[in-house]
Amino acid sequence: MIRIIDENIERVPMIQSETLSEEFWDKLHKEHQNLLRLAQDKELGTECARVFSLGMEKQGRDYIGSPGENRVLVENFDIPHIIIHNHADGATISLEDFDSFLRRPNTFSIQAVSNGGPVHLLEKLPHYNAVDAIRKYINALEEISILLDAEKTQDEVEGVVEEFLKSLTEDGFAYGRWV
Repeated sequence: MIRIIDENIERVPMIQSETLSEEFWDKLHKEHQNLLRLAQDKELGTECARVFSLGMEKQGRDYIGSPGENRVLVENFDIPHIIIHNHADGATISLEDFDSFLRRPNTFSIQAVSNGGPVHLLEKLPHYNAVDAIRKYINALEEISILLDAEKTQDEVEGVVEEFLKSLTEDGFAYGRWV
C-alpha cells in the first residue's frame, strides 16, 4: 500500500481524455488531485471515488470504501459520466473495475489514480465492441487463474491485466497510463 503524501498529490499528471473535451482536462487534473486529498486522511488501503458528468459536474456524493477491501461501490447513473477512484496499491484498472465499467452503459470513462500519483484510464469510444472485449476478459481471467494456481507474483498478474487493457484498443476502447 502506498501512503498518500503531498508530493504524490502534486505529481499527479494531467491526462488526455477522448471522452471529455480538452477544455475539461485541467478540471479533471484538479479532481484527480482532490480525490487523493479526500483519500489522504482515510485509513491506508481505503478506496474513494467520485462521479462526474461529461461536463465535469460532480454527480452524487463522495464514495468511500472500507479500509483494506481494495474496492469502492458507486451507484449507477442514467446520464453519461466518468468515474474516478484511487488505487492504494498503485495498480492499474483492475479486472473488477473493467467488469463494472462494461456493465454500465452510461459510464464512458473509468480512471484509477494511484496513491503514488500515476493515473490509469479506460474509455469506451463510440465504436466499442463489448462482445470481443468480454472474450478477452474471460481469457485474461483464465490466464490469471493459472498464474495464481502456480503461485506467481503480483507483478506477473499485473502484467496480464496490463496486456489485456492494452489489447482493448483493438475493440474500440482507449487505454492509457500517465506517470
